[in-house]
Amino acid sequence: MAAHLLETGLSCECRQADSLDAAGAALRESTFDLVLTDLELGKGDGFDLLCIVRCLHPHVPVVVMTGVGSEE
Repeated sequence: MAAHLLETGLSCECRQADSLDAAGAALRESTFDLVLTDLELGKGDGFDLLCIVRCLHPHVPVVVMTGVGSEE
């Protein structure tokens, strides 16, 4: 949904990955202006992806979000 909103509302070019491994591979192949990730990635989590981004592209902003959880 976030990619759709960014593409249609702001004309951003988005690339999606369905796993931590796929996202890591994309980050090794390309540079990005922003990384949006869910906290829940199945195998690994958004914080694991944050570590990968920080190692490969330390100046790229990362937004970690989730639809799961509580107000705490």
